Amino acid sequence: MATRRRTAFGYFERWSDPGSVPYIAEMARLLTSEPGQDDDARLHGWKERTHEERLKSLLFINFWEELGGLYNRRLVDRDVIRRYLGKAIVTYWSNGQWFIKRGQQENAHMFEEWRKMSKDVDSWLQGRDNPNLRTRTRDWISKKLLGWL
Repeated sequence: MATRRRTAFGYFERWSDPGSVPYIAEMARLLTSEPGQDDDARLHGWKERTHEERLKSLLFINFWEELGGLYNRRLVDRDVIRRYLGKAIVTYWSNGQWFIKRGQQENAHMFEEWRKMSKDVDSWLQGRDNPNLRTRTRDWISKKLLGWL
């Protein structure tokens, strides 16, 4: 338990480190699509950038995928990740769909770990932010299970 918690806080520290800001900014620029932008042209422009520039923008995209692998296998404290990084996980996943879908056209398994983590974290956030929904869901499941007995 302590190791999973320490590992989770290690990811939060990496995310919060002031030295990470330029890389997070590069990722945010890449993932955040603006209305009216042609995403195919945008991807082409990104591919035209230098190798170093592309790697800088992918550093924290890979961070999410790496963290997702640990999260999905319960090798980090999920509560710490949800509370401290949850909104960022879901927001960047949602914002990055234009980029993610194009990557998945080349490799269907690309960003699979991040996707699974984002779905779970989003569900947790929805339950936390809408406690009545969680109660209604629990009650519905209980009724269904009792109906089967």
